[in-house]
Amino acid sequence: MTDAINHYIRTDLMGRIIHGFSTAFETPQPDDILLHEGGYQFRLFLGGEENPRLFTTDGIPLYRWDGGEVIQRSREEIADEIAALPPPPVYTDPYKAAISMILSQSAEALTDAQALSVAEVFPVWSEGWTGPRGAIVRDEDKLYRSLHEVANTAQNTRPANTPSMWTAVGDPWEEYPVWIPPTGAHNTYALGAKVSHQGEEWISDIEGNVWEPGVYGWRTV
Repeated sequence: MTDAINHYIRTDLMGRIIHGFSTAFETPQPDDILLHEGGYQFRLFLGGEENPRLFTTDGIPLYRWDGGEVIQRSREEIADEIAALPPPPVYTDPYKAAISMILSQSAEALTDAQALSVAEVFPVWSEGWTGPRGAIVRDEDKLYRSLHEVANTAQNTRPANTPSMWTAVGDPWEEYPVWIPPTGAHNTYALGAKVSHQGEEWISDIEGNVWEPGVYGWRTV
């Protein structure tokens, strides 16, 4: 018998929901709030959207916890918080202004190849980093893309150490990139995908491959 998969949320001091996950991919912290049992992918509401957006594009939480249920925040609440945000920095140097413009847009739209071609413009990850889902940072000379919105430092984690929160931006010129454990349907391996693992090169024999090479679904070259 397999253990039940539970869905949890995490809130800030104002009761705003800043993170949501299922126990299929993450272990809850002591203060996380149990919502319900469900499938592998997180749902804020039973039967609702899988892995829903929890923040506006400005990083403002869309939902709050009232002690008994999830409540969608009003437009007025969200508008007031957006209005209170500090203005973005103004650069006079044209090169810095161009960088600011690139980073102010969602990096989620960039392909891995595009991101790697301008790797130096992305910020170095720090303990104080915050940003939207899809944002890209540098850590240990590699690029990582955030899988979740990070509205405050409480939910910030180091990219190189937490594949459940970040996915590595791969090198398009590397034929057999290092295998990275999938954290959900968004980053499983396709049929024919190539990886390297434990000193060997592997090719996926199945679609949506979530297994470690050598366990199932892979063959050595």
